[in-house]
Amino acid sequence: MNLDCTKLSEIKLGMIAQIMDLDDELVEGEITYIISKYDNPNGIMVKIKEGQKGNVKKILNVTVEHKTKTLSDEMILLPESWKLEYKRTFKPHVFDKEKLWINSYNVYKAVAGFANAEGGRLVIGVEDIKNEPLKITGLKYDFSFIQKYCNPKSYEKYANDQDGMELRLIDEFGHYFSNQPLVRNLVKITFVGKAPERMICIMDVKRSTEAVIMYDSDAPLNKQGPNFFVRVNNQTIPYEPADFVRYWVQHVNQIMGRDRLPIP
Repeated sequence: MNLDCTKLSEIKLGMIAQIMDLDDELVEGEITYIISKYDNPNGIMVKIKEGQKGNVKKILNVTVEHKTKTLSDEMILLPESWKLEYKRTFKPHVFDKEKLWINSYNVYKAVAGFANAEGGRLVIGVEDIKNEPLKITGLKYDFSFIQKYCNPKSYEKYANDQDGMELRLIDEFGHYFSNQPLVRNLVKITFVGKAPERMICIMDVKRSTEAVIMYDSDAPLNKQGPNFFVRVNNQTIPYEPADFVRYWVQHVNQIMGRDRLPIP
């Protein structure tokens, strides 16, 4: 990992790190608490899940990985972090026959949050319940829902498979980012696994050099937008416009390698 372990801004909760503990032993584990308040030339001081404290020497993992294309039990599901988020289902943006508002708002909220920060990975088809193990739930529900309820402008319906889901995911960028068509270019969509019950959808999001602003004209009034989201630690945080402007100035200066401006 090309991360500077002496910089506080580089170290995030949920990362798997190698640290030099207080007994001068190298140990590995998930970062659960960041102790340092400033940059540290010896490595940011953290606490890992196993309980040890020490200076970070190397970041081993920042996101989910898989060893095979079959998505069997070899899948490694890391905890949510600044670079990783899970969603159980896609829930496409449609009105059903009873005019019930069913939406994919939280999926594109995560996309915007990653794009406005350092990029990241959104995984659909994994259940993440607090204090319980991560569980692959698959995409069978999404496939059948998209085929049944989502009718495109053409006469051809979406397929009941990953091709149909990918097409629907792409189509919905136009709904949430209608004024920013290039947001679609920040996201790579891939599917891993064969059976729908064990398949996941991975959306890899690049960092954006333009502020990504989200709208949803069909949402309740307080969610219609403009909406400003940023990924902070393991959460996607909504920002008020003035706070987002201050954040974005600092963020752009950091991208360009200039001195960062303090946020009041």
